[in-house]
Amino acid sequence: LLSDRIGTRPLIFTGLVLQAGGLAWITAISSPTTAFGDFIVPFMMAGTGMALVFPTAAASVVASVREAETGKASGATNAIREIGGVMGVAVLSSVFAANGGFTSPQAFTDGVVAAMPIAVVVLAIGAVLSLLIPGKDKVEADAAKTEDRGDLDGQGPGDRGDRDQSGPGRGSDRRPGPRPIGRPEPQVLAASKS
Repeated sequence: LLSDRIGTRPLIFTGLVLQAGGLAWITAISSPTTAFGDFIVPFMMAGTGMALVFPTAAASVVASVREAETGKASGATNAIREIGGVMGVAVLSSVFAANGGFTSPQAFTDGVVAAMPIAVVVLAIGAVLSLLIPGKDKVEADAAKTEDRGDLDGQGPGDRGDRDQSGPGRGSDRRPGPRPIGRPEPQVLAASKS
Protein backbone atom coordinates (compact mmCIF):
# COMPACT_ATOMS: atom_id res chain seq x y z
CA LEU A 1 0.00 0.00 0.00
CA LEU A 2 1.03 3.57 -0.59
CA SER A 3 0.47 4.30 3.11
CA ASP A 4 3.10 1.67 3.99
CA ARG A 5 5.68 3.65 2.04
CA ILE A 6 4.88 7.24 2.95
CA GLY A 7 2.70 6.93 6.04
CA THR A 8 -0.94 7.43 6.91
CA ARG A 9 -0.85 11.07 7.95
CA PRO A 10 0.27 12.57 4.60
CA LEU A 11 -2.29 10.57 2.63
CA ILE A 12 -5.23 11.39 4.87
CA PHE A 13 -4.24 15.06 5.11
CA THR A 14 -3.79 15.36 1.34
CA GLY A 15 -7.05 13.53 0.67
CA LEU A 16 -9.07 15.76 2.99
CA VAL A 17 -7.48 18.90 1.52
CA LEU A 18 -8.29 17.68 -2.02
CA GLN A 19 -11.90 16.97 -1.05
CA ALA A 20 -12.28 20.37 0.63
CA GLY A 21 -10.65 22.10 -2.32
CA GLY A 22 -12.81 20.28 -4.85
CA LEU A 23 -16.03 21.11 -3.02
CA ALA A 24 -14.96 24.74 -2.52
CA TRP A 25 -14.25 24.96 -6.25
CA ILE A 26 -17.68 23.49 -7.06
CA THR A 27 -19.27 26.05 -4.74
CA ALA A 28 -17.34 28.91 -6.34
CA ILE A 29 -18.32 28.06 -9.93
CA SER A 30 -21.90 26.93 -9.33
CA SER A 31 -24.51 28.92 -11.20
CA PRO A 32 -27.49 28.01 -13.37
CA THR A 33 -25.37 28.66 -16.47
CA THR A 34 -22.25 26.68 -15.49
CA ALA A 35 -21.48 24.01 -18.09
CA PHE A 36 -21.17 20.38 -16.95
CA GLY A 37 -17.60 20.28 -18.27
CA ASP A 38 -16.57 22.96 -15.79
CA PHE A 39 -17.30 20.55 -12.94
CA ILE A 40 -15.08 17.70 -14.21
CA VAL A 41 -11.79 18.80 -12.63
CA PRO A 42 -13.20 19.74 -9.19
CA PHE A 43 -15.19 16.48 -9.05
CA MET A 44 -12.05 14.51 -9.98
CA MET A 45 -10.15 16.42 -7.31
CA ALA A 46 -12.73 15.61 -4.63
CA GLY A 47 -12.96 11.99 -5.79
CA THR A 48 -9.20 11.56 -5.65
CA GLY A 49 -9.27 12.93 -2.12
CA MET A 50 -11.89 10.37 -1.12
CA ALA A 51 -9.83 7.60 -2.70
CA LEU A 52 -6.86 8.63 -0.57
CA VAL A 53 -8.79 8.92 2.70
CA PHE A 54 -11.18 5.97 2.96
CA PRO A 55 -8.90 2.98 2.33
CA THR A 56 -5.98 4.59 4.16
CA ALA A 57 -8.05 5.30 7.27
CA ALA A 58 -9.53 1.79 7.26
CA ALA A 59 -6.12 0.14 6.81
CA SER A 60 -4.63 2.34 9.52
CA VAL A 61 -7.27 1.35 12.06
CA VAL A 62 -6.95 -2.36 11.29
CA ALA A 63 -3.15 -2.18 11.44
CA SER A 64 -3.24 -0.51 14.85
CA VAL A 65 -4.86 -3.44 16.67
CA ARG A 66 -3.84 -7.01 17.45
CA GLU A 67 -4.66 -9.63 14.84
CA ALA A 68 -7.43 -11.09 17.00
CA GLU A 69 -9.17 -7.70 17.09
CA THR A 70 -9.05 -6.83 13.38
CA GLY A 71 -12.65 -7.91 12.76
CA LYS A 72 -13.94 -5.69 15.55
CA ALA A 73 -11.78 -2.77 14.42
CA SER A 74 -12.89 -3.13 10.81
CA GLY A 75 -16.54 -3.38 11.81
CA ALA A 76 -16.31 -0.35 14.09
CA THR A 77 -14.57 1.69 11.39
CA ASN A 78 -17.18 0.80 8.80
CA ALA A 79 -20.04 1.54 11.20
CA ILE A 80 -18.60 4.93 12.14
CA ARG A 81 -18.01 5.78 8.47
CA GLU A 82 -21.60 4.85 7.61
CA ILE A 83 -23.00 6.88 10.51
CA GLY A 84 -20.87 9.85 9.45
CA GLY A 85 -22.16 9.52 5.90
CA VAL A 86 -25.77 9.40 7.06
CA MET A 87 -25.28 12.42 9.32
CA GLY A 88 -23.53 14.34 6.55
CA VAL A 89 -26.30 13.65 4.07
CA ALA A 90 -28.95 14.58 6.65
CA VAL A 91 -27.32 17.90 7.55
CA LEU A 92 -26.36 18.92 4.02
CA SER A 93 -29.72 17.97 2.51
CA SER A 94 -31.51 19.91 5.26
CA VAL A 95 -29.42 23.00 4.52
CA PHE A 96 -29.99 22.47 0.79
CA ALA A 97 -33.77 22.19 1.27
CA ALA A 98 -33.92 25.23 3.57
CA ASN A 99 -32.06 27.42 1.08
CA GLY A 100 -33.05 26.04 -2.30
CA GLY A 101 -34.67 23.07 -3.93
CA PHE A 102 -35.48 21.47 -7.25
CA THR A 103 -38.08 23.97 -8.46
CA SER A 104 -35.69 25.85 -10.76
CA PRO A 105 -32.01 25.90 -11.75
CA GLN A 106 -31.50 28.97 -9.56
CA ALA A 107 -33.15 27.30 -6.55
CA PHE A 108 -30.91 24.25 -7.03
CA THR A 109 -27.80 26.44 -7.21
CA ASP A 110 -28.87 28.36 -4.11
CA GLY A 111 -29.22 25.11 -2.17
CA VAL A 112 -25.85 23.76 -3.31
CA VAL A 113 -24.05 27.03 -2.60
CA ALA A 114 -25.53 27.09 0.93
CA ALA A 115 -24.74 23.44 1.76
CA MET A 116 -21.26 22.96 0.31
CA PRO A 117 -19.40 25.38 2.61
CA ILE A 118 -20.47 23.26 5.58
CA ALA A 119 -18.86 20.21 3.98
CA VAL A 120 -15.74 22.25 3.17
CA VAL A 121 -15.41 23.39 6.80
CA VAL A 122 -15.88 19.85 8.16
CA LEU A 123 -13.26 18.52 5.73
CA ALA A 124 -10.84 21.33 6.63
CA ILE A 125 -11.26 20.54 10.34
CA GLY A 126 -10.63 16.88 9.53
CA ALA A 127 -7.46 17.83 7.63
CA VAL A 128 -6.15 19.77 10.63
CA LEU A 129 -7.03 16.93 13.00
CA SER A 130 -5.31 14.43 10.69
CA LEU A 131 -2.03 16.12 11.54
CA LEU A 132 -2.42 14.58 15.02
CA ILE A 133 -2.20 11.05 13.59
CA PRO A 134 1.08 9.50 14.76
CA GLY A 135 3.79 9.57 12.11
CA LYS A 136 5.08 6.44 10.43
CA ASP A 137 8.19 6.26 12.63
CA LYS A 138 6.13 6.50 15.85
CA VAL A 139 3.72 3.76 14.73
CA GLU A 140 6.58 1.46 13.72
CA ALA A 141 8.38 2.08 17.04
CA ASP A 142 5.23 1.32 19.03
CA ALA A 143 4.66 -1.86 17.02
CA ALA A 144 8.24 -2.98 17.66
CA LYS A 145 7.87 -2.38 21.41
CA THR A 146 4.67 -4.43 21.49
CA GLU A 147 6.31 -7.26 19.55
CA ASP A 148 9.39 -7.27 21.80
CA ARG A 149 7.51 -7.47 25.08
CA GLY A 150 4.42 -9.37 23.94
CA ASP A 151 0.97 -8.20 24.82
CA LEU A 152 -0.19 -8.12 28.42
CA ASP A 153 -2.68 -10.94 27.94
CA GLY A 154 -0.07 -13.31 26.51
CA GLN A 155 -1.51 -13.40 23.02
CA GLY A 156 0.94 -11.05 21.31
CA PRO A 157 3.67 -11.94 18.85
CA GLY A 158 6.35 -11.70 21.56
CA ASP A 159 5.36 -14.98 23.21
CA ARG A 160 3.92 -17.20 20.50
CA GLY A 161 5.04 -20.74 20.98
CA ASP A 162 6.42 -20.07 24.47
CA ARG A 163 3.54 -21.80 26.18
CA ASP A 164 0.75 -24.20 25.50
CA GLN A 165 -2.13 -22.33 23.93
CA SER A 166 -5.21 -24.50 24.21
CA GLY A 167 -6.92 -25.53 21.03
CA PRO A 168 -6.28 -27.84 18.11
CA GLY A 169 -2.93 -27.39 16.41
CA ARG A 170 -1.54 -24.98 19.04
CA GLY A 171 1.19 -25.29 21.66
CA SER A 172 2.13 -28.84 22.67
CA ASP A 173 -1.22 -30.15 21.41
CA ARG A 174 -0.25 -31.07 17.84
CA ARG A 175 -3.60 -32.28 16.58
CA PRO A 176 -4.43 -30.68 13.26
CA GLY A 177 -6.91 -27.82 13.32
CA PRO A 178 -10.11 -27.75 11.30
CA ARG A 179 -9.71 -28.01 7.54
CA PRO A 180 -10.86 -25.21 5.27
CA ILE A 181 -14.26 -25.78 3.71
CA GLY A 182 -14.04 -27.77 0.49
CA ARG A 183 -10.82 -29.61 1.35
CA PRO A 184 -11.32 -33.28 2.18
CA GLU A 185 -9.46 -35.01 4.99
CA PRO A 186 -6.23 -36.81 3.90
CA GLN A 187 -7.68 -40.30 4.49
CA VAL A 188 -10.60 -39.44 2.18
CA LEU A 189 -8.13 -38.50 -0.55
CA ALA A 190 -6.20 -41.77 -0.10
CA ALA A 191 -9.41 -43.83 -0.28
CA SER A 192 -10.60 -42.07 -3.41
CA LYS A 193 -7.33 -42.80 -5.28
CA SER A 194 -7.63 -46.59 -4.86
